[in-house]
Amino acid sequence: MTFRLSVERLVRIFPAQGGAAEPTRAVDGVDFVATAGEITALVGPSGCGKSTLLAMIAGLEPCDSGAVRAGAVTVTALSAEKSALWRRAHVGFLFQDAGLVDRMRVIDNVMLPMIYRNAKPRDRRAAAIAALERLGLGNMIERRVDGLSGGERRRVGFARILADPRPLLICDEPSAGLDADNTEEIRKLLQIARADGACIILATHDPELVTVADKVLPMRRGQLVAPDLALRAGAQQAAAAS
Repeated sequence: MTFRLSVERLVRIFPAQGGAAEPTRAVDGVDFVATAGEITALVGPSGCGKSTLLAMIAGLEPCDSGAVRAGAVTVTALSAEKSALWRRAHVGFLFQDAGLVDRMRVIDNVMLPMIYRNAKPRDRRAAAIAALERLGLGNMIERRVDGLSGGERRRVGFARILADPRPLLICDEPSAGLDADNTEEIRKLLQIARADGACIILATHDPELVTVADKVLPMRRGQLVAPDLALRAGAQQAAAAS
């Protein structure tokens, strides 16, 4: 069955802090659907709720109302233990720092998630080498991660995803801090994952990554807004800062 993710009227409210008079509605009634072989890009200013929304979709953050459904599973209704098991089986992550362990070799980092899935040592090594070679990283297999550049780290993080693919891929600002050439590499890697059938949810400020998205969802103050309203708000912010 084709993977389908449904976000339904999702709400997350954080208590008032730091002298604020009102609680923060970090995610405020968000609705959308994403499917296999599709890139959905969440765009908007820092603090608009993109990362909180990604965490809720992955079952890492609770919701106050609404639901996240993946097929027949209501992710937001799972216990912490069942949520972790669901995530292990269904979700891959690519973060700004790629989530790698610095003291370990590249190949060990790529194999690490497969250990928790109880893959046989021979199988996980073969899958890791194949993924690294697919991304042109075959010469880095024995290198330690702490000697890699930012772009190389993101590519190793992507190799880990390709070596042990999940139907849902969550990417939070994967090109942050990268130059134009490495951003283009991330753009190509997203296209590879989409061609492999992943359902990709991407949060980004980067217009280059937005160009590969099948669906662009602008966010502002925890809500999805119409693209023209998002552009108008951005223009107003730019004018006020100038």
